[in-house]
Amino acid sequence: MDALEGDSPGDGPAAQAAELRRQAEDRLDALAVAAATLPRDDSAPVPEDVAAIVHELRVHQVELEMQNEELRRAQGELEEQ
Repeated sequence: MDALEGDSPGDGPAAQAAELRRQAEDRLDALAVAAATLPRDDSAPVPEDVAAIVHELRVHQVELEMQNEELRRAQGELEEQ
């Protein structure tokens, strides 16, 4: 995993989260550009497939948010020691 740009001891969690979001948006933009250049085919997903994929992505997002909350809690406990 790549280190966050600007990740230094002086950066707070909010700055790190903002930088992570910026990097994610940059990566998503690059993927969108790459996807736009791919040829279309007849095997495109049908709406039911898309709905299932969106559901899985939402579940995964919630899982990641829960993991993030736990990591932040643990970090806070460590900083208190």
